[in-house]
Amino acid sequence: MSDAADPAFRRFLIINMVRIAGVAVLLTGVAVLGEVLEWPQPLGLALILLGGIGTFLLPTMLARRWSSKRQR
Repeated sequence: MSDAADPAFRRFLIINMVRIAGVAVLLTGVAVLGEVLEWPQPLGLALILLGGIGTFLLPTMLARRWSSKRQR
């Protein structure tokens, strides 16, 4: 079986892509607050909040949802 057909490998890739996207959003928010980007400050705060959720909470939630050890 190839790696692309393995559901565990696909889930691993998805979790890591979500984490990387969260870091990118968080860093964009930091750039806004650091006045590197001339966007409104509240947008920078919102991006930091969303990036933190995407970096720390979403991968954990996906891993729990997809866990094979989950009891029903």
